[in-house]
Amino acid sequence: METGDFRIRVIEYLCWTFFALCITTIGRWVLLKVVCLAGWGTPDWAAWVQAVGSIAAIFGAYHIGDRQSKRTKLERLAAVTAICAAAINRVELVARIFTTTEDEYRKRYFEFDVTQIDGVIGAMKSIPYHELGNPEAVVAILELHDQLVFMKQTIEQADEPIDFYGTTDVKQKLQMTLAREGMRKNNILNHVLAARKRYNQLVSVLRIG
Repeated sequence: METGDFRIRVIEYLCWTFFALCITTIGRWVLLKVVCLAGWGTPDWAAWVQAVGSIAAIFGAYHIGDRQSKRTKLERLAAVTAICAAAINRVELVARIFTTTEDEYRKRYFEFDVTQIDGVIGAMKSIPYHELGNPEAVVAILELHDQLVFMKQTIEQADEPIDFYGTTDVKQKLQMTLAREGMRKNNILNHVLAARKRYNQLVSVLRIG
């Protein structure tokens, strides 16, 4: 916890304590006036204090638990947001390197490594989907994860040697190579478009940017 956050929480706690004391003092005075005006005699302050203290303890426990629950939910959402943002950044990196023609391989080997995708895929697997509380978000994140997996497989398959089926014709080999490269780029582009679509759904559902 940062020092600034701790100080803010201490000040907030002191303000709530002061407010509670003021409410208690005013409430005691009002109760005393009502009892006296009604002619009920002197109130049993010990019993009243015990009753009010019990109610205050219940309210305080609920308030603390509710605040902690909301804070945990916000922290979880922030973590999911960061993971999804990292995922779409990897998608855009792949799009920039593998769906263009100019100096493609030079950019690829200087800017990209498949472990960059592995790290994001691993992070997405660690997301506690059952705690998100939003079915649309769960579906979108799972499908974004799948697109990254498919994208990685397509890239790795493109690195495998080409089977020329025994042909020795140079022109035919070139045509087969270009055909596979074109297919690879189309497949990667399809995964990129699908991943962008799922991320945009997350932006809408989780209100992230």
